[in-house]
Amino acid sequence: DKRGSTPACAKPIFERLGIDAGAWCELTKDFGRLFSTVAGKPSVIDSTRSRTRGQRYHVRSRARQLLAA
Repeated sequence: DKRGSTPACAKPIFERLGIDAGAWCELTKDFGRLFSTVAGKPSVIDSTRSRTRGQRYHVRSRARQLLAA
């Protein structure tokens, strides 16, 4: 076995991460449109505010849908 390789018995990466492959493709393809200033789980972004003005960050509804899938 090569160092750092994934064992053949391991489940596919998207399955292990709990991510839909189609959602992943759309998130990466449209990353700049879906996320503006910050990116991450919507629940974490919702609880975060900007350091300079204390304003909440906006998460587009499509990004929320894709991350919930």
